[in-house]
Amino acid sequence: MHGKDKLLKISDLNASLFMGLNLARVSNDEQDYDKVHVIQVKDLDRGQITDTHDLKQSNVPQGSKLERQKLRSGDVLVSARGTLLKCAVVRSAHVGCVASANFIIIRLESNSSLHPELLHAFLRQPGTQASLLSRVSGTAQPVLTIRDLEALTMKIPENEIQGKLAQLLRLSDEQYRTALEHATLVQEEALSIVAEYMEDKNA
Repeated sequence: MHGKDKLLKISDLNASLFMGLNLARVSNDEQDYDKVHVIQVKDLDRGQITDTHDLKQSNVPQGSKLERQKLRSGDVLVSARGTLLKCAVVRSAHVGCVASANFIIIRLESNSSLHPELLHAFLRQPGTQASLLSRVSGTAQPVLTIRDLEALTMKIPENEIQGKLAQLLRLSDEQYRTALEHATLVQEEALSIVAEYMEDKNA
């Protein structure tokens, strides 16, 4: 253990854990609705959430009972069903979206002892995922519970180290997004060139 690193469970952090919104159970009695973007498990890829313009939209009744479901910056999403554990940190672009019922949301308070980026990175580690999958229940479609997540143990680095690690993660994420955008443009350009040679313009 490095220096003064503490060993804590997620349940020891100043955080709230709750399930995403089950749209099928939302009451239809309300008069006023908000149209919100809904994040599904398929919308997560390599720790990133797809752009909002590609997300499905649903009508959600207005009301204080649903306010907690609206995502905040720094919320950590963890898929709760299946053997592929996906997770992501909510950024500013997705504030106000809601996560589907197939997610567990971990909301770290501002005075929590852990950066959201570090929790997200820890959850993506192969060892962490193997540990979580060993706890899940069910055979046809394994289900991860809030209790499973709360029992997960990790080392908590000192605040100064956390800041440096979080900055490292942000830089690597930005480089990944930039590289992906560039690769997409190159691929589209290559396809366009091939089309120029192969498409029948008179068809």
